Amino acid sequence: MVLGLTLAVRRSFDNRHSEEQRQRQAISLVRERERLRFAGDLHDILGHSLTVITMKNELAQRLLSVGKIDEAGEQSAQTLGCPARRKRTYGGSLRPRAVCPRKKK
Repeated sequence: MVLGLTLAVRRSFDNRHSEEQRQRQAISLVRERERLRFAGDLHDILGHSLTVITMKNELAQRLLSVGKIDEAGEQSAQTLGCPARRKRTYGGSLRPRAVCPRKKK
């Protein structure tokens, strides 16, 4: 009878341990998938931003070549601030607040 009880307790412990291990593996898989999704999204955003920078730079060069210095300056100013702002906005919106709270300025 004691042996049977010991085996039952051992089996219960093993089952609980196996379940906890499965849960840890599932959580790890979810985290990895989220990292990959985030990396892909960030890659797309930065790729788009670099394309916009290139195109706006070409526009600014054309404006400079025809003497429109003020318009070229405006294009450059708009272009340089926008991608960094979008990256910070996107990255900040995905940051878990409890784990990585934003620093107060």
